[in-house]
Amino acid sequence: MTSNNEVTQEDSPFKDVWMQMGNNRQTRDAPLLLQNNFDNKLSLNIPTRWGSFRLGVAEGGADVEITPDPDTWVIPEAGKLEFTINPRDTGVPFTLVLYSRSVDEMLVFPCKTYKADHPWYPNSRVYLQASNTNGFFAHRGIVAVARDKTLGFHLFPVGKGLFGKKITLTVTGEQDVPAVFPVEPQVIENLDIWWRVTFDPADTAAPFTVWLEADGIAEKVGFEFLALQA
Repeated sequence: MTSNNEVTQEDSPFKDVWMQMGNNRQTRDAPLLLQNNFDNKLSLNIPTRWGSFRLGVAEGGADVEITPDPDTWVIPEAGKLEFTINPRDTGVPFTLVLYSRSVDEMLVFPCKTYKADHPWYPNSRVYLQASNTNGFFAHRGIVAVARDKTLGFHLFPVGKGLFGKKITLTVTGEQDVPAVFPVEPQVIENLDIWWRVTFDPADTAAPFTVWLEADGIAEKVGFEFLALQA
């Protein structure tokens, strides 16, 4: 390790690294959402030629168990790194850092924990459809989407935690907020429910946030987006 630079620039060597938390894609700069007292699986597609890495806690006083342990340097197998992260404390934020012996920068992960009975995170998955990207994304994602077509936002149930709930999707932003269809609440049962987020070609590229709310659940959950010029 030759430098302690955090990775935020577009020319970062990590910019094209594919990351997953569990079975959902993890996006750059979005927090890692980690269930307490649970083996959360983080995987990264890393070129084997980059040598060895280790994952450690950089900030925060949280009690976190990481496997392989933070002192162990790991070489990617078949281009993949895998770590298990088990936070023992509830509600204590912390930061994880991926260190490398051959790449100058560090990859930094702000982390938030939640309990197993969280109303949204363990009970749903989000599938996004855009012309430049698609797939299941981790909650609280930060996603860049092209404005040349509509954004499809699908909420899939996991188990019965949200069964029968009326769920509403809204969009907020400082300017040029896209439209949403349908606007009325939808009842989630055994299959996914979906919305279309549409852009006006005259609008400028601007960040916006999609919010999910449900009757009987005090907490709402959000996804952040940047609408890129077509």
